[in-house]
Amino acid sequence: MQTDRMTILMDPKYKAAIAKLAAKRGVSTSEHVRNALDCYKVEADENEAELAALTGELEQALPEMREDFDAILASLRTMNDKIETYRAERLERRKAA
Repeated sequence: MQTDRMTILMDPKYKAAIAKLAAKRGVSTSEHVRNALDCYKVEADENEAELAALTGELEQALPEMREDFDAILASLRTMNDKIETYRAERLERRKAA
């Protein structure tokens, strides 16, 4: 395997924590970092696939959601109209009394 050197600057406490984890697993610090990056890449790929699937589901659900929201808005407008009618009638009854 051909390798290239990469220099990363970090807080000494963070470097010590990484070295401690590597020692605990019985690998070099470099191998530990490579393993972590491999895990990150796999998780990123899985997350991207999951996000794409969820986006597709959302796009399919949007038309029905829009219809539902339109129905809710229509219902609220009707309710507001009824409330305003009731208030106006009540005000007229008060004036008449």
